[in-house]
Amino acid sequence: MIYYRIIPPKELPAAADSLLKQYGANQSDTLQLGIFGTKYILEALSMTGYAEEVYRIVNSTAYPGWGFMVKRGATTLWESWKESDKYLFQLSPMFGFCI
Repeated sequence: MIYYRIIPPKELPAAADSLLKQYGANQSDTLQLGIFGTKYILEALSMTGYAEEVYRIVNSTAYPGWGFMVKRGATTLWESWKESDKYLFQLSPMFGFCI
C-alpha cells in the first residue's frame, strides 16, 4: 500500500513504522520475508524516511544477508542460502541484480 501510494499521507508514518516492525530487520539487520516482497518493502521504507535502516539491511554481513554473500566472494545473488558448490546453483537473476 505504501509503495503504490494508496495510504493517506497522514497515515504514512504509522504504516511505515508498522511495516518495519512486521517485515523489516531483526537484531541482525536481515529481512524476514520472501524475494517478491523485498523490492517493494525496501522502496516503501526508503520513501518514508527509513533509508538508514534500508542501508543497514542491504549491507548486513549477518546470515542471511546480501552482505553475507559478498563477504564470501559472491558477485551475483545465490540461488540458495546453502553454501555448497557441488549441488547448488549460485547465480540468481532475480530482478537482474548483480553486485
